[in-house]
Amino acid sequence: MRYVLGIMGAMLWLWAGPAAAEPPTTRPATTQPARADEAFTPTLVTLHVKNAAPQAVILNLATQTGVKINTSTGIWQNANGSVTLDVDRQPFWSVVLQVCKQAGLTVSGSWDSDIILNNAQDNEMDRPYKVEKQFVVIAKDAIRTHAVDYGAPADVQTSFNIHFDFLADPHLHVLSASPMPQVLSVRDDKGHVLTVPDQEASPFPPSSFHPNFLWNCTLPLKYRADIGKTMSIKALMLFQVVQRIDSWQIPNILTARNVSRVFSGGTYVVRDIQKSGVDSYLLTITVNYDPSQFQDHENDNPLISFDGISKAITLLDAKGRAWSSGGGMPDKGGIGKQIYRFVFRPFAVFQDDLPGPPATLVWKIPAETRQITVPVEFDKLVIP
Repeated sequence: MRYVLGIMGAMLWLWAGPAAAEPPTTRPATTQPARADEAFTPTLVTLHVKNAAPQAVILNLATQTGVKINTSTGIWQNANGSVTLDVDRQPFWSVVLQVCKQAGLTVSGSWDSDIILNNAQDNEMDRPYKVEKQFVVIAKDAIRTHAVDYGAPADVQTSFNIHFDFLADPHLHVLSASPMPQVLSVRDDKGHVLTVPDQEASPFPPSSFHPNFLWNCTLPLKYRADIGKTMSIKALMLFQVVQRIDSWQIPNILTARNVSRVFSGGTYVVRDIQKSGVDSYLLTITVNYDPSQFQDHENDNPLISFDGISKAITLLDAKGRAWSSGGGMPDKGGIGKQIYRFVFRPFAVFQDDLPGPPATLVWKIPAETRQITVPVEFDKLVIP
């Protein structure tokens, strides 16, 4: 995705700079806490600005937090004139949303989990939101549609759904989320119950192609002819987050062949990495696993799925500059075995920042996870 965005136009990378690369090591793996304590404490921001340029404010936020924020250079031409804000030790996303509202910007994400700012549509940043634990919960919209089959014109079908966005703290590693909340109560202003029968949160099938920080869900509701004008919602959203990561480093990756690592439930094998075309590399890995340990959502489990593994792997040059993940494809596999091929391409705004030949592969393997329950509570939401 970064590569595609780079082709579409120049990008301004506003961040505190890349973390210093760890020196190559011959150890097969190191175990390190993935902010085991810090991961559950919000990333806090202090900002005291008056009539400041939005571009400078975003750079300030990125520098304070070490969070990489991507923007297209063209957005500043349409951004509002200035930002005035006076906050001390406030959660990252709460401050970002306030800045975006004043500057006429909005938050989106890419397939490889970059935070991207774009110009907002009218009223987009006026949506109600609440800060809950390490998340910001946004009530996005509600949609009601009618459909009729003219073979049965009296049978009018009505669908009624409400959509929520969840912004996770940028230093929280979210693996997966339930596809919809566990509903506690949904009532309109007349007291009518609007929940669909047997509505509950499902187990954790990871949603494909979610940036790590941006999640969403759809909650089906029951529409009735005498429905009120507004509704109140109480629900719980479940997230599975990483508490500890095993960081597997493979030095001299261009000459590495069939390097293996045992994980909980199977074995990873990095078979090789080969030059592909003019400026790309193709990484081939095999995942051998015990199917009995992955019976639920086998195709989506982040430990063995294509999407989950692609987000866990980083390819670095000798100076610690990262290659951009360019997608890839599953290959032949079967029960208990998957073969994946990942494409890596160079990308940088400035020519001097382009990565050199791949030197080290870093694979961050989730070793311990925990569940976070996030309240979803809104009052007086307008019913369409």
